[in-house]
Amino acid sequence: MKFVTKFIFILLPVFSFTQNPGDNFFSSSQVQNLNILVSIPNFWDILTDNEVNGDKNDTNIYIPATVVIDADTLNNVGLRLKGNSSFGHPGMKKPIKLKFNEYVQGQEYDGLKQLEFSNGYLDPTMMREKLFLDFLNQRGIAAPRCIFAKVYYNNEYVGVYKAIEPVDKTFLKTRFNNNGANLFSGDPNGTLEWKGYYQEDYYQFYELKTNEIANDWSDLMSLINAVNDFSNFENRIEKHLNVQPYIQAWAANNLFVNLDSYMYLAHNYFLYHNTTSEKFEWITWDVSLAFGVFPFFWNERRLTEFSIDFLPTLSNRHPLNVNLLYSEKYRSAYFNYMCDYLHNDFTEAKLFPKIDSLAAILRPLIAAEPDSNQMFTEEEFEGGLEYETYKKF
Repeated sequence: MKFVTKFIFILLPVFSFTQNPGDNFFSSSQVQNLNILVSIPNFWDILTDNEVNGDKNDTNIYIPATVVIDADTLNNVGLRLKGNSSFGHPGMKKPIKLKFNEYVQGQEYDGLKQLEFSNGYLDPTMMREKLFLDFLNQRGIAAPRCIFAKVYYNNEYVGVYKAIEPVDKTFLKTRFNNNGANLFSGDPNGTLEWKGYYQEDYYQFYELKTNEIANDWSDLMSLINAVNDFSNFENRIEKHLNVQPYIQAWAANNLFVNLDSYMYLAHNYFLYHNTTSEKFEWITWDVSLAFGVFPFFWNERRLTEFSIDFLPTLSNRHPLNVNLLYSEKYRSAYFNYMCDYLHNDFTEAKLFPKIDSLAAILRPLIAAEPDSNQMFTEEEFEGGLEYETYKKF
């Protein structure tokens, strides 16, 4: 049984998992099928209005739906649309979030409380994020998992999506064996620059995702203070950040030319205060623009000749990477990880067969999408497979 309903007014049996939450869903080699059944009239208008109004009021508004994932059915699941630029796609293939316990306390699917579905904005191949996230997970670097899904509304095919594992307490428990401490998002602009001695000075740059009632940001401020200590950086940073996993993530991020991240725009990451080590853990998030899918202010030559020790022009706004490169110890570790990846993983022999395999899976699914929902045509899909970085079709 892939999902568990713990209780709805009356107590139901609770089954223990012999594997980690999400293992059945994300380890499948097949494309998952997701059928979203909504009985509410004009549900699509309600969903789109909810997302627009939710953005205005900083709230998440769900509606109830029955969700069928392959052979498993869950009733009263919270459904909403999501996304920023990706939400603007004119068809029904808009990003989706499912919250299994929104209306039924304790309801889960394969041990997961929620799932997110991405529509592949700016990536006609639909596979760049999948390739990067698979790489990170195979290397044991903290990041969500990803699989493809055929999505239907009321039995009508919408299109192929990427199903993305959310970074929530379930994720934290699985990766770090604890989940009760502070989880911060580095959005909208978490540069890790020192802004002042009051936590209110950081509210516009980060978001606290757990323990919101306690609302204690002192641990994040201590980390940021250490990041900006140029004179005693090595000693202080080791007390507040699990440094080697971050360097691994940074090297992989550079290798995959993922500019929509801390190393350029300074966002799309999480920091979790691991109570076992009392250090922050870096979690990579939202890598949909990997492989140079970043058309703004960049040209093909800059992307294909990306520097191994890249720092943006305003490098003072990225003090963590600046100080790590300034340290001979950390600089050597960073270069060693890059060399390791280049020689053992980031090779044509490893990547090309996987790309061909994913293309064979995706090709018929994209061709079957209704024209009004397609973000990219079949021709653009094929062209994206041959283009080195990003092409604005």
